[in-house]
Amino acid sequence: PARAPLGNRRRSAAGLPTGLRTLDLHSNRLAAVRGLLPTGLRTLDLSWNRIADAAGLGVLPPGLAELDLSGNAGA
Repeated sequence: PARAPLGNRRRSAAGLPTGLRTLDLHSNRLAAVRGLLPTGLRTLDLSWNRIADAAGLGVLPPGLAELDLSGNAGA
């Protein structure tokens, strides 16, 4: 399956591959997830960021099966 570790280079989800299944955004100091995530996304790792509440998550893909929010301010 497609996997996209983005490190600290990306500021929005715009332009991500539509076939992306796993997205690893851990340890990026993110306070929110902006932009539309690929609809086929199944696994999203947002651990060790600065997401304090559900408002920071925006709209999540309908088929998302795994969401890791461990280590966040509100998690």
